[in-house]
Amino acid sequence: MNDWDKILKDFARKCKGGAPDMTNSRHLALLRESLIKFGWKENATNEFIGNLREGEEIVTEGTNKKLSYSDVGKKLAKIKSIEQQGTVDKKIYGDISPVEFIKRIKTTFKGATNVKSYDAGDTVQEPTGSGKGAPKRMSSKARWFTWKWKGNNYDIGLMPKSAGGRGSNQTKDQELSWMLVLSGMQYGGNPKNKEEFLSLLVSNSSVYGKIDGVNQNTAEGLAAFLEENDSWYNAHVKQCEKFIKKINNDQPIKYVKDSSTLSVNTIAQYLYKQYFGGKTLDSDKWNPADIWLQYGSVKKSATSLNEYNNWIMDSLKNGSGWVGVSLKKGGGKVGIVNNIMRPEYKVTGLETKYGGLLSQGVTFNYKGTDLDGFGLNFRIFQGRSDELIRGEVIKKGAEAVQGKAKLTEFDTFKKGIYSAVKGVYKTNVKLDKKTKKFVFDGATGKKNFSTVKTAFGKIKNASYGTQHGDWKSAFGSEKAFLDRLNTHPKIMKKKEGQIKSALNARFQTIVLGSIVTHMSNKDLQKVMVGMLLYGKSESSWSAAHWKAQ
Repeated sequence: MNDWDKILKDFARKCKGGAPDMTNSRHLALLRESLIKFGWKENATNEFIGNLREGEEIVTEGTNKKLSYSDVGKKLAKIKSIEQQGTVDKKIYGDISPVEFIKRIKTTFKGATNVKSYDAGDTVQEPTGSGKGAPKRMSSKARWFTWKWKGNNYDIGLMPKSAGGRGSNQTKDQELSWMLVLSGMQYGGNPKNKEEFLSLLVSNSSVYGKIDGVNQNTAEGLAAFLEENDSWYNAHVKQCEKFIKKINNDQPIKYVKDSSTLSVNTIAQYLYKQYFGGKTLDSDKWNPADIWLQYGSVKKSATSLNEYNNWIMDSLKNGSGWVGVSLKKGGGKVGIVNNIMRPEYKVTGLETKYGGLLSQGVTFNYKGTDLDGFGLNFRIFQGRSDELIRGEVIKKGAEAVQGKAKLTEFDTFKKGIYSAVKGVYKTNVKLDKKTKKFVFDGATGKKNFSTVKTAFGKIKNASYGTQHGDWKSAFGSEKAFLDRLNTHPKIMKKKEGQIKSALNARFQTIVLGSIVTHMSNKDLQKVMVGMLLYGKSESSWSAAHWKAQ
């Protein structure tokens, strides 16, 4: 204790002039560094820091009544860009990153500890009262946050307010933090000691300074995200360990987040227009890299897309030029997509599966060479009654979707499919204010039903869910269909908006199913394999890239 004054001065300097906060995990990590610097033993330091953390919880334990979800929402809704929708909802709404929301929780609930964030759909131990409840699978749309404050455990979901902000900030944090971890490991840091490794990430400019657009303040925020989120930290480390084994271990000149304005993309766009007669390139479908490792200059002398793609391949193989990496959460395999040897992908048939009458989607499961486990699912994503369906490539056993396929891309392979499906999208039913029953929304609703009724009769060899009753009888007539909507007990539990959006999606998927199930083997190969490859960014003109999943 002889150097206590020196320890405090060193600690205060590391806090950059701000008041040290013993409830702030980053400040405690900085204090630990100062103690070690001035001769404290590891065991003594760990015990001291542990006592500080436990002391805060002991003081506050059981002294305050737990706030309701409504009160928690009201407190958080006072923050700019955050809003509460409803008074008892367990979710709050805002298009901000998990890193920023964690900061807001700590600012709003002074002294909050054990702040954690979870991906949408994760199974977590739900906090209940001052103890713990049973494991609970969280909302498939909300990102969930848990924390302890004044002796009580709290949890709340963060939902995006807009389609444009959906997941964008969260994804940015995950991509930047992945690059930060990779940079730290390629620099020589050891991620097995999480505390020391995170300290390296925020203190050494040769680590965070390699990442385009990241300064020390940004790095500290990303480190806080990793500190409070073990699942992402562990996934990053596992992926980076495998990635480093595949490439040289040298740090690149820069780690760069993908953007359509990067020269590596704009050159490809120019060459693609030459290849497709002026058609604009969707950069993600040429190369779905989320990040790039810049080892050298971009090849500007290429005269064709094939030549440029060969340079991209050489960059991956040699750890030179520009190396693209597509990121999916997980600690699984790391490999090259669009290698020289491409899969054959010869389709022999499709399995068409629908859910219940008022569920949304249709899934086409592929059969054939190198196609086992792949499927293409179409549904709406924003839950609106005037929304077009979109496709996602799925693979059995995969943790994440394999890519998206826009409905418009059907016409790249066969004209007329897009317009046929679009012809029935819109609000097709409405609730009559007098009778409180659903009726068709004018002449358009009746016309669309007639089109869909005919299309349903043409669908071949499909399976249907029965939770909303028999499909065949429902599409027997206008009256039979409306009777089903207005009398079936499971349908009647749904809200008006849910029924409108579900029918919008269902009408579109029926028309699409009638077209797809009538395709010849030649068209199945051309159209459905083409859509699959497009969604997977594995078209013949797509470039090689690393995929970490």
